[in-house]
Amino acid sequence: MANIRKFATLALATLAVTATQAQTVTVDKTGITAGSYTSIADALASSASEIVVKNTGVYNEGVLITRSVIVRGEDPNNRPVIAMKGLTTQPALGPGDGVFIGGDGNTTNDLDITFRDFILIPATSGGPTDDCMSVTPNPGALLKLNLTNVLCAPNDGSDKPLATSVWDNPDFNAPGVVRIPDDGIYLMDDQFSGFAGDIQATIKDVTFVGVGGSNAGGDAFVLYPGRLGRASLTLSGLGASYSSRYATQTSTISNLTVSGTRSNPGWVARKNGVGLIFFAAGDVTLDHVVATDNNDCGMRIDADSNKSLTMTNSFFAHNKFQGITIPYAPDAPKTFSISDTTFYNNDAGNNDIYSLELGADGTADLTVNVTDCIFAGSDSEAIQNKGAANVTAKNCAFVTAGPDALPGTVSNVTEIASVNADPQFVNTNTNPLSPTSFDVQNTAYATASSTGGRLNGWGDGPGSAVRDWSVY
Repeated sequence: MANIRKFATLALATLAVTATQAQTVTVDKTGITAGSYTSIADALASSASEIVVKNTGVYNEGVLITRSVIVRGEDPNNRPVIAMKGLTTQPALGPGDGVFIGGDGNTTNDLDITFRDFILIPATSGGPTDDCMSVTPNPGALLKLNLTNVLCAPNDGSDKPLATSVWDNPDFNAPGVVRIPDDGIYLMDDQFSGFAGDIQATIKDVTFVGVGGSNAGGDAFVLYPGRLGRASLTLSGLGASYSSRYATQTSTISNLTVSGTRSNPGWVARKNGVGLIFFAAGDVTLDHVVATDNNDCGMRIDADSNKSLTMTNSFFAHNKFQGITIPYAPDAPKTFSISDTTFYNNDAGNNDIYSLELGADGTADLTVNVTDCIFAGSDSEAIQNKGAANVTAKNCAFVTAGPDALPGTVSNVTEIASVNADPQFVNTNTNPLSPTSFDVQNTAYATASSTGGRLNGWGDGPGSAVRDWSVY
């Protein structure tokens, strides 16, 4: 009897291990891996809780995810390529997207979905007719999304990405190039009838290059996650370049947090139609944001529908119009704060527009504190307060000497302890992540910050021994 019990216990343990192992399955385009699927769609049709995709060939398929699951490339440093087909059917926001993530609309189930470590390109034939990816929860439900280490770029015609970074300058007119026709990611909380759901999204190290094509309405990131208290956006390492319209448009009453470092900024918006647009949010916290060479403003944040702004360690340069614009009258007393940021040669279109501009409809309910920032460049003026907002610039540099002197400084702004000396930038490379770019050499800046230390703006300053970042 003892041996029978022992055998039964061993058999049950073996079954338990087998069941656990069955929760992870492998996708191998070649089919060489024993027990693997050859397509992502077939693996998603299983009940596996984790799907690991090998980089053994290009996966020509659309991806439809409507259940809680982890779908990831096997090696984050050797990401599989999905040449996306346009989905012919999808629960919402379609058809025609390359990837759909979210609810099926038939239940109110909460979902927890991870999609990471992939390169997405449109297929050369039968590719997306709409967005690269769309995201929406079940009605009234919560969708937790982890989207990490994903590149979406045009197909170069041979099933390879035309670009791998926002700093690339691809030739979109080269023979065979195929672009995403509309948005990069379209994340929306209310695409099913009934109550809107909510999305808690963590999006990290995700880049979109060249979305929109000839469509003038192509945006890289469209983010509308839902309600304050349940929905949230936690963003870092994002990039958008050559979008036909916006790098992002965000509207939500939830809080928004963007974080980064100099080596991996929270958000880079380069050479888009418009940079970053925040239509509505709760508390907006931005760290290490970069907006350069956009065909309109670098960033717009509306005073009437965003609760607050705290922005640090950021960089705005060579945008055709404003570096940052803050339009509209606030609906309640609000404080926007900007610190340790460099503004350089915005208004590249020579339109007599300022690096930081507050709209004529601004009222005394809006307080804007600008601290330890550097404003420079012969093409742009510094701060213009067109309305009645309370704007204070403390320990800022408004450069009036040297080759990067401003044509004008401030209008309707209270200045405290300003610096006007030439910062003597080591170089003014448009890519601010290049070594020594926008580092300050003039020792007049060595004790000029609000804390008595170096006034650096985005870069390093006089007396810096070691840079804390490397080439991007």
